[in-house]
Amino acid sequence: MMIIDCHAHFEPGILDAAGIIARMDQHGIQKTALMSKMTTAPIYKKSDYLMGIQRFILSYRALRPIAKRLDSSFHKKEGEWDPWYRKLLGKGEIYEILHRPDNQSVFDAVVEYPDRLFGWIFLNPKMENWEQEFEQWNGTKGAIGIKIHPFWHRYSLVEARPIAQLAEKYQLPLMIHLGFDSVETISAFASEFAHLSVIFSHAAFPLYGGIWSILKKNPRFYVDLSSHHVDASILRKVIKYLGAERCLYGTDDPYGDEKAGVWIQKWVYSLRLSPEEQELIFSRNFIEIMHHSL
Repeated sequence: MMIIDCHAHFEPGILDAAGIIARMDQHGIQKTALMSKMTTAPIYKKSDYLMGIQRFILSYRALRPIAKRLDSSFHKKEGEWDPWYRKLLGKGEIYEILHRPDNQSVFDAVVEYPDRLFGWIFLNPKMENWEQEFEQWNGTKGAIGIKIHPFWHRYSLVEARPIAQLAEKYQLPLMIHLGFDSVETISAFASEFAHLSVIFSHAAFPLYGGIWSILKKNPRFYVDLSSHHVDASILRKVIKYLGAERCLYGTDDPYGDEKAGVWIQKWVYSLRLSPEEQELIFSRNFIEIMHHSL
């Protein structure tokens, strides 16, 4: 069975292009869709225990406002992320967030391994000339769609509308790492862009099940199952709620546990899914969304 990783980052400070291919081979992954790294300095593995606390808080609607206030306190300075676990543990570092994602390095890697790698065009509506950034990479061999990150670039989906309109115009899929938008804002976005193929990263983190009902209404809305933001319980719940036909395999490599891709595979295999449903998650959904690029 082919396995395609729909969500990985090119962070050469941890893994260069050759290292990505080597890890893919170790984990039985045939193809990977890369996007820019998030920070100037590499982000290494976070505490599993503390990430578990975060997942627990965000999984309950009543506790989510607390998580939102905490998150705001870690982004007091524009363009910096002061991790919540650094304050708790009294150690760690403050990371500088890339205001302009490094698409060049991503597509350099894609050129080096064209049979194994694809690239997301990572855009930030708050950066100057983001339209020109899109034009530079749109149509490039291996470019498959647009990625946006309201969570770390600190904007609402309302501000992302011009990018979503561009994706719709060019019939490109859009991958979104959500921020703490209201359910009403996300619902309005979903209604406006009902004909757009959208992948919500990390099982729709940080809102998770709070918006799955919105996604379920549109057969073109998906989630990926990547990263330490998703554990076995969240993975099981989202697949049960949305169905295998709406979930995609991803790793978020090289962030988090270096064996995250293997664990996610094992969690999927542990469920009572048919071989056809497993194939949907591991490759067929991706191929269906990206058919124009493959």
